[in-house]
Amino acid sequence: MARPKKNTDEFIDEVQEDAPIEVITDEKIKHYNREINAKQADLDEFRGQVGNLYKQFSEDGGNNKAFKLALKIGKMDEIGRSDFLRSLDRYLNVLGVYDQQDMYDPLPSFAGAPVEADPAIIH
Repeated sequence: MARPKKNTDEFIDEVQEDAPIEVITDEKIKHYNREINAKQADLDEFRGQVGNLYKQFSEDGGNNKAFKLALKIGKMDEIGRSDFLRSLDRYLNVLGVYDQQDMYDPLPSFAGAPVEADPAIIH
């Protein structure tokens, strides 16, 4: 059974009752606005520099998506990284991503160097 809808005035009254007793001052609002805008400008400049590095990486033959994922995985703690890679490997298997692998190409491996295909299986 659906709950009856509250009218807007009742909702506003409830929100106001839960609001903090101290209200931020106009001066603090202006202060935070200045600080955030200054940091945002720095962040925009930084993002531009990082974007240029990724562009150079790509122009040098790198795969940006794979590199970004590698950087993200590299920042994980050991347990989190192991869990992530184990899960990813399972998902790729379940989704059949490895099924289309060329049997003469090295097989992917998350543990280190690519795994070479076994010649006995190929023939």
